[in-house]
Amino acid sequence: KGNILIIDDDPLNSELINKILSKLDHQITTANNANDALKEIQSSKFDLVLLDIIMPDVNGIELLQKIKKNNDYYETPIIMLSALDDINSIVDCINLGAADFITKPIDKVLLQARINNCLERKVYRDKEKKYLNKIKEEEKKNNDLLLNIMPASIAERLKSGESNIADRFSDVSVLFADISGFTEYSSNISPKVIVKKLNTIFSVFDDLVDKYNVEKIKTIGDNYMIASGIPYQNHMHAETIVDIALDMQEALPKIDKTLSLKIGIS
Repeated sequence: KGNILIIDDDPLNSELINKILSKLDHQITTANNANDALKEIQSSKFDLVLLDIIMPDVNGIELLQKIKKNNDYYETPIIMLSALDDINSIVDCINLGAADFITKPIDKVLLQARINNCLERKVYRDKEKKYLNKIKEEEKKNNDLLLNIMPASIAERLKSGESNIADRFSDVSVLFADISGFTEYSSNISPKVIVKKLNTIFSVFDDLVDKYNVEKIKTIGDNYMIASGIPYQNHMHAETIVDIALDMQEALPKIDKTLSLKIGIS
C-alpha cells in the first residue's frame, strides 16, 4: 500500500482514479495543476505519482522534468497518463525518468498492475539503498578502527591488498612522555575525572602530532609515545621531536598547573 499523488487538471479523472485506488487502501492526494503538485511533493513524501501529460500552463512533461531535476524526490516513481497514444511523448517521458506510461481511458486492472509493479520496485530500491548505506557505515567504522591502530599509509597499503608489510627505517627519533606524579594525583580523584583529564591532555598532544606530522605509537595510562621519521622519512626528525617535546611541556601546565611532564628522547 502506498502514498500516491494524482496530478490531473480534470477533476472527473482524478475522482475516478481516486475511487479505484482508495478501494485498495492506498493513501491518495490530488492536485489539479503543476504549482499545487509541487507544493504537495515538497511537503510530503510520496511512494508514487500519477501525472497527466495534458495540463494548462505547465504540462506533464515539463513538470516531470522539474521533479526529476530535484535530488530530494528524484527517485519517486512517476507513471504518466495521457489520452494521446503518441510514441514520441512516451519516449520523451521515459527518457526524462518516468517509470511507466498509461493511456486513457484507464483500464482498472492495468492501472492496478502498473501501480503494484512500481511500488514493489520502489520497496526493493529503498531496501537496496538502506543496505548500501549500512555497508558504507560499516566500512567507515572499519577504516576508523584501522587508522586508530596503525599509520594511515600502512592502513592504505593493507586495504589495497598488501599483506606482509615490513619497512626498515635506520634513522628515526622516538619520544616517551610521562606525567610526573600522576599515580598519586589519580588516587585522590574519581576514575571518571581521571579519564576526562587524560582525554583532554592527549587530545592536545594529538593536535601537536598532526601539526608536526609525526607518528603516534601508543598511549598506556599516562604514558605517551611518538616517533619522527616514520612512516615517512624526515631528515630533520631529531629537530622535529625536540620541537614537539617543547610544545608538550608548554601545553600541559595550561591544562593543569599541578601537573608536569617527564620526557625521554632516543
